[in-house]
Amino acid sequence: MIERDQIKFEAFSYRTSARFGSVVEIEVKDNSGQGNYPDENTDKLISITGPRIGGGSYWTWIIIQVILMLCFIPAVIIPIVLGHYYYLFFIPALFLVHLAVGGLGAAAFWEMARLISFDKDREENTISFKKSGVKNVKIGKGWARGIIWLAIPYFIPLVNTSAIDICVSFEAPGSAGETNLVYAMHMRTKEDAAVFAKLLV
Repeated sequence: MIERDQIKFEAFSYRTSARFGSVVEIEVKDNSGQGNYPDENTDKLISITGPRIGGGSYWTWIIIQVILMLCFIPAVIIPIVLGHYYYLFFIPALFLVHLAVGGLGAAAFWEMARLISFDKDREENTISFKKSGVKNVKIGKGWARGIIWLAIPYFIPLVNTSAIDICVSFEAPGSAGETNLVYAMHMRTKEDAAVFAKLLV
């Protein structure tokens, strides 16, 4: 939606290091003070509003999933080396535990954040940064950056199939002192994705 000196989008945020999740609102505003938006030469202010969890909760959730994934290595090697193949039955159990941790965390953390934010001012749920602080903008594949590859390796190819031409990912600041966070926004349409990506570069 385009308004005077600003444009708004609605998107679904992947649970990347920016720590947003579920549906978010994106607003891009002219930051030049001259009211000449959408002049591509002006610096813009990007604001994202939606459920966002704390860094401690997010990284604990991610690290637990990484540890569980790494446990697959000895779970496969040890039974083969010892010749006790019946221990391989632990692999499906480990897989289910990993799915449970990932799924419950994805649902509970961000729904709780939505509930907690219900009575707060909109500004408390918003992260804003300048276009000049954005880098590595991509559309489609490439949203899974950093340690998330180790946390959910078998989900990434599945998500990539739906992310083609519609997921806009980039790196930008977050809360005070946070830099190079990964944002991944699944836009409503391919047209929205193209416009939003163009606004970021």
